Amino acid sequence: MTIGSAYCQFVLANGIPATEICDKIFPADEVKGKHIKQLQVQLLHALGVQEMVSLANNFLIGFLNKQKAVYANGGITRISHQLLSKNYNIDISKYARLANMSIRNFERRFSEQVGTSPKLFCRILRFNTAVKSRITHQEKSWVDVAYDNGYYDIMHMIKEFKQFANVSPSILFNNYPGLTTETLPNWNE
Repeated sequence: MTIGSAYCQFVLANGIPATEICDKIFPADEVKGKHIKQLQVQLLHALGVQEMVSLANNFLIGFLNKQKAVYANGGITRISHQLLSKNYNIDISKYARLANMSIRNFERRFSEQVGTSPKLFCRILRFNTAVKSRITHQEKSWVDVAYDNGYYDIMHMIKEFKQFANVSPSILFNNYPGLTTETLPNWNE
């Protein structure tokens, strides 16, 4: 089970629209009560981000294993998995047709199930892939990283880096020299 699908199933199992919790901060015990307390203690004592991610994933997957099957729109789930494998520019009308939905209905249901619009979802995936590409291929120029990851040009990539990281690509890598692929979410596992 992937991080993304665990999150999606957790949201669905709790009957919470993903748009209600995406980009919001709230006390975790309001969602899972006493069960979250143990996770909070474990997170406080974690030695690093990777251990925190592992603890959170184990909690979500453990919770899901105890749940009964939850309804999810199979078309949206299938499309989100396709997007995870492509993560470049998308044609929303094409994916709406594949999910057998109108464009507006597809966008609404995708947002409800995933927590963000399909376009933003793809932009985040492309940003994540560009960062990983630069980490694993430091010899590549930023122009090559931009084109390899579906950006129109280097300025398009820089603009997106500033939107998601609040800094340009060069500054991000200069300020965080210890940035590794292990510190980034792996949505494709």
